[in-house]
Amino acid sequence: MTFLYAIVLGLIQGLTEFIPVSSSGHLVIAQSLLGFKEPPVLFDVMLHGGTLLAVVVFLRNDIWMIVTGVLGVAVKNDRPTETTGEGPTHGNTGRWFAGLIILGTIPAVIVGFAFKDFLEGLFGKPATVGFMLCITAAILYLADRRLRREKSISEMTLADALWIGVFQAAAIIPGISRSGSTISMGIFRRLTAETAARFSFMLSVPAILGAIVLESRGFQRLPIQEFGIYLIGTTIAAVSGYFSIALLIRMIKSFKLKAFSIYLWALGFVVIWAQIIFKPTS
Repeated sequence: MTFLYAIVLGLIQGLTEFIPVSSSGHLVIAQSLLGFKEPPVLFDVMLHGGTLLAVVVFLRNDIWMIVTGVLGVAVKNDRPTETTGEGPTHGNTGRWFAGLIILGTIPAVIVGFAFKDFLEGLFGKPATVGFMLCITAAILYLADRRLRREKSISEMTLADALWIGVFQAAAIIPGISRSGSTISMGIFRRLTAETAARFSFMLSVPAILGAIVLESRGFQRLPIQEFGIYLIGTTIAAVSGYFSIALLIRMIKSFKLKAFSIYLWALGFVVIWAQIIFKPTS
């Protein structure tokens, strides 16, 4: 493995994990286009760890609210919410937030285990990825056209969390953006765009942790001569992940999801066209 390899994959992982363009889809395309081999399991785990660090740092206030809520330190939260300016519906917003995240994670766990082999087979099919990128583009376009709503985290229902979780489960398919699909469903469920994004990012924490646990089964001892390469990849994933979260929060406040949908439509059509033109004949 080279430094260039680590830098490219670190950037792709960090930028596309949270921006609604599908990190798995871009990794499949990059590996196919650049001739990259599947990265070592440990390297992949470390990249996921970098993006997890980005979420924890950026959403540290939300995480602290959840921790104090679950521990019962903050039994009541009478302060106005960031999104509505009104008091929360639930007395313990942190505990309610934690419950919603757990419920929203369940569909992905079920789908991931039930269809593991089938889903893994899709990662070697760029044409399928291209088609799914177009599906993501359509979802983002429709979400961008929705009117702004005023539903905050504390006003979310169990049905909201479950529906967003179902869309996260669908995003296991490469080419379907996890952040794009979950944020869009949040908007469809009448959450404010910022609330939908915050919930989507928090929902990524157990998802990324789950990926790390599953992939760590193939842990191998890190070659000491490649420590610097692994470290640079992880650092780039963390830094680019942090800035991609900040960028998306900024864009989503002004409802600019359409820009991502145009990009995905263009990329999806190019990938499908390339597969048709350059498909090897038998």
